[in-house]
Amino acid sequence: MSAASRVKALPLLRSSLLARGTGSGCCYYSSAAAAHALLARTASIDGVLLHTSKPIPGAAETLRFLQRNSIPFILLTNGGGKSEAERVADLTEKLGVELDVSNFVQSHTPYQKLLDPDSELGHPKLEAYLEQSLGSKRFSGKETILVLGSDASKARRIANGYGFESVVTPGDILKACPEIFPFDPLREFYDRQEIVPLPKPIYNPNADPAMRLEDCLKIDGILTFNDSRDWAVDVQLVADLLLSHRGYLGTYSSRNGDPALPRLERWQSDGQPPLIFSNIDLQWSTGYHQSRLGQGAFRAALRSVLQKLAAGWRTRDVKTFEFGKPVLATYAHAWATLDRHRRRLGLPKSEVIYMVGDNPESDIKGVHLWNGHLNQSSREERPSLGPFWKSCLVRTGVWKEDTLPLDRLPKGKRPYRAVDDVRAAVELALEESKWHGKFE
Repeated sequence: MSAASRVKALPLLRSSLLARGTGSGCCYYSSAAAAHALLARTASIDGVLLHTSKPIPGAAETLRFLQRNSIPFILLTNGGGKSEAERVADLTEKLGVELDVSNFVQSHTPYQKLLDPDSELGHPKLEAYLEQSLGSKRFSGKETILVLGSDASKARRIANGYGFESVVTPGDILKACPEIFPFDPLREFYDRQEIVPLPKPIYNPNADPAMRLEDCLKIDGILTFNDSRDWAVDVQLVADLLLSHRGYLGTYSSRNGDPALPRLERWQSDGQPPLIFSNIDLQWSTGYHQSRLGQGAFRAALRSVLQKLAAGWRTRDVKTFEFGKPVLATYAHAWATLDRHRRRLGLPKSEVIYMVGDNPESDIKGVHLWNGHLNQSSREERPSLGPFWKSCLVRTGVWKEDTLPLDRLPKGKRPYRAVDDVRAAVELALEESKWHGKFE
């Protein structure tokens, strides 16, 4: 069966998606000297390469084919909570394909740029907020940050590896101040955590002798590494910090809700720490027959609670900062990673990139946003941003065609092609590029 017969075509969403340069519209060699790059889902690994930790048929063979033919690709996932090295080792074992961290990007990989003043973060709103709260567009590594995730102890180690020297977890705070959460915590969950003494005590206005604020715990950033396990504790702590004075836990900002201030300055305008999410996926594909709630659901719940806590604070006014697909900053990071991989292989510049994904809300929407960004970029910026992308939506993950047919997808979440699986996506690209060999 040809690749064309295995895909369901849609009209091109933007004429510029078809190739520039050679006009081949492909991500593979169109001749021995001309290479094109593939971004092979490499978006959500779960749903494209794996399903419930088991390889999807054809996925491993597809990666081996790309490696054998020196076709550059990266793995781009909204997953997180493990170090890049641990995640790549896990994928290598499960897929039986030797992979490398140099062409792997997970949801929180761009956090490393938060410490690098020479890197292009691609997130101007976050940079502006950091400038306001810290006096700098980047963290120095000396600040104290709170990390959230399914295993906050592991998240602490990842953050330490990125260069953050002072890292606090919710478990650390609960141990130091149990009364901060007046309910029975998830005892077994916290018993498995590595608990570390806080660098400074939590401010208590009723302490005797009185506490000096500068001697108390100050949180300068809140970084979410993957899905929270104890929403109740995490929502409480984040709410406390976003309502605090300059991130001092146990304080309440005098600017909160002040009617004398412009509406957008009545909340989160007193040096509160930035709240950063590594992805905004509302759902993801698991072993259950229906998709399950993810980090995006935690984010939505938290924003709703904050809005309810403060009269006049609209949900859309709550300042949060996101990475992961479909956020432009993550696609910029992905493009830079893919282009470095291409250069390491000694190949010419790509003419088009294929994104293979299973989620219209993240993978496909992100491609539309990125191509829109390319269209709006200046002539000076354009060369550094790379080529346009084509999106392939697979039927092996989150997207279920029987419940959400292609013709019901909004234009901004509609793929260039819908295909059965990642192998079909590669076969399609080979066919479009007039590849000189066979997929084998």
